[in-house]
Amino acid sequence: MCDRIDNTRVYVADISQLKDPELFRVLYERLPEFRRRKADEVKPDISKIQSVGAGTLLMFALKENGLREKEPVVLYGENRKPYLRDYPKLHFNLSHAGDRVMCAISSAEVGCDVEEIKKPNMKIAKRFFTEDELLQIMEIQRMPSNQYPFPDPFYRIWTVKESVMKVTGKGMTLSMASFSYDLFRQKLSKQPDQNTYFIKEYLGILEGESYCYSCCSPRNAFAERPIIVALH
Repeated sequence: MCDRIDNTRVYVADISQLKDPELFRVLYERLPEFRRRKADEVKPDISKIQSVGAGTLLMFALKENGLREKEPVVLYGENRKPYLRDYPKLHFNLSHAGDRVMCAISSAEVGCDVEEIKKPNMKIAKRFFTEDELLQIMEIQRMPSNQYPFPDPFYRIWTVKESVMKVTGKGMTLSMASFSYDLFRQKLSKQPDQNTYFIKEYLGILEGESYCYSCCSPRNAFAERPIIVALH
């Protein structure tokens, strides 16, 4: 296992094929025990598919970065954030939404998030976003579409906030309004704590898809493009 990865590596997969019961079974049986338990804990079929897809993507990414064990020992730290017992310098994070799963691997703390773009919920934005973020959304909504060729600003901010909450290890205990994101400069204009965190958005990964991806780390070194993985 590499003790230091030059930059945060991001992996993305389409899990729609896992709706095939046979493929789902094959991938489920290949997973290490801790990921099978994770899949067993969730009830709706789509949640099980997402869990197995995320676990499969994680194992692919870990092997890409030198892991050889079939059953890595995973422990849980503060706020139930998982880590590899035998590789404490390797950090990972997972996210899933709709038919997409995402995995980030780094030699520094890392958080990632993917969201399926639907109709933006401005009631949620007004409750959780900062005033600066709300002003940016309103400014973008007034722009002609050719001046803003990016995903919906609500979901860009939401994925960034989720990735920040995950990298800090505080999760939902961290107030979304305690930090702020500048959509135009693509950086945090207000940090969540005494540390400095950097953001990498992945916009338009696959042509025509309706998903938004973000990654956050205290180390400003991210892969320019995610690795697209076919799960089979």
